[in-house]
Amino acid sequence: MINSTTRKLTLLLVATALLVGFIVLSLFELWQQQQKTQNEIHSITEIQHSVDGLRSQLWVFLQYDDEKSLEQVYLAQKKLASLLQNTTDVEFRVDNLIKMNGNLAALLIQERALTEQDEVLLSNSGRRFVGARELLHSRYNMLVQNMTEELSYIQRLVLDESASNQQFSIISALVQQVVFALIVGVIAYIILQRQKRGFSLMKQGISDLARGDLDSRLSHHNLDSEFVILAKFFNQMKISLQDTTYSKEELQSEVERQTSKLEKQKERLRFLSEKDALSGLLNRRALKEHLNQAITQARRTHLKLAVLFIDLDKFKQINDSFGHDAGDRVILTIAERLRENLRESDFCGRFGGDEFIVCLDLLTNFSGVKEKAMQLIDVLSEPITVDDGCEVSVGASIGIALYPIQGHDAVSLIRVADKAMYQAKMKIEGNCCCALMDELEEEIKLG
Repeated sequence: MINSTTRKLTLLLVATALLVGFIVLSLFELWQQQQKTQNEIHSITEIQHSVDGLRSQLWVFLQYDDEKSLEQVYLAQKKLASLLQNTTDVEFRVDNLIKMNGNLAALLIQERALTEQDEVLLSNSGRRFVGARELLHSRYNMLVQNMTEELSYIQRLVLDESASNQQFSIISALVQQVVFALIVGVIAYIILQRQKRGFSLMKQGISDLARGDLDSRLSHHNLDSEFVILAKFFNQMKISLQDTTYSKEELQSEVERQTSKLEKQKERLRFLSEKDALSGLLNRRALKEHLNQAITQARRTHLKLAVLFIDLDKFKQINDSFGHDAGDRVILTIAERLRENLRESDFCGRFGGDEFIVCLDLLTNFSGVKEKAMQLIDVLSEPITVDDGCEVSVGASIGIALYPIQGHDAVSLIRVADKAMYQAKMKIEGNCCCALMDELEEEIKLG
């Protein structure tokens, strides 16, 4: 017996795949049989149409009894013969139809011979072989009628065979599916029972441990290998606990120590999830989250805010000339200067590489936004000391987006500010750009 849950689940997966495969195969076989029946019915229909055409030409010939009508009958007979010879994609037999059509061809040959004799006899004695021709005509009708009956018989055979094959396929598929469904069900039931037994044992062990019972051990007899490993590990854990049992005071102290450690780890994780590892500013995700919160508050309080997209101008040159350590020093200095030159209500973050975003929050108007951006440019452009006492200076380009005039969410505001920043880089004078700032300043002056 398989004593591994993983192997049981693998077996269950294989059985399920086989069940699906048999279902698909059964449906495919039914489709093939249906296609085969359709092809056979189509061939029978074509032969029936050809026989009907032959019947029509015979009727015309019997009405007019002329050479032209006889030639048309002959052509219809040849067409039927060709169709019967080419009927190879079906399983029903057309031997009788070929034989009947051959007999009809022989009668047509006799008809031609009688026609020639009639012409000779008519020219010599003025009489014709009336009885022989009537006999041939009656045989024409009999052969055509026999062909029609033979086609009806073949069609019934095809339909009966198709119904029988489909019934067999359905029953066979049903039996296969039931068998495999039972196999899948049995495997699933075995897995369920073994899992319930394993979980019940582990639950009992945890309950004993919660009551302070360190002496009992879990019996891993007749368990799956995964639960055997867990039971052995659990028993070893109890042994270790027995060897390291604390007094109440020691336990209380240990709990407090571990709690304090967990709190510090929690704070550390919170810091890592929200802060940029190098600069200590908000990272991209936390920055967008803070910006959306600020937008929500501004919408609720009917205040305004401005988003400043800052890009350092010469950062790549510093990295290339002095190395990445110097670049990291520049990033740290820029971050510190941003923190020192913002209000308590404002916030900033590192958007990526040498790009930073500042949010000027809780604004009643935009009158001082451009001046604040220019101030930041001046502050960030001051020299920075890197390795070996060397001083470097980086410039900054700032693009500004204003809420709610130029966007109603963090993504749109950042996009507008980013575009404005690139426009600022292209300006000959000044490294600050806001598409609407000049118009807003004019409105403020007029107002």
